[in-house]
Amino acid sequence: MAISATAVPNGDPNQLLKSDEEPACFWITHPNNDVRYNVASGCDFGFWYALPANPTGDHLGYNKNSLFLFLFLFFISNIPKYLE
Repeated sequence: MAISATAVPNGDPNQLLKSDEEPACFWITHPNNDVRYNVASGCDFGFWYALPANPTGDHLGYNKNSLFLFLFLFFISNIPKYLE
């Protein structure tokens, strides 16, 4: 369960990515995950799959198509709840 995520405003030195202005409760960066029975509440986005075409961060040396070699496992009974 994720209760909330704090937005980091543009220009803030703690902002790593532009998308930090509208954070997701669950940030999933690899398709080979079993995501079941989660509740995301109080975030701009409940679940966000970030699957870049090329590896980033510590994985820069890996095969650039490696993420596309994996199947998605499960995404079952997850509930995004948005606050108005």
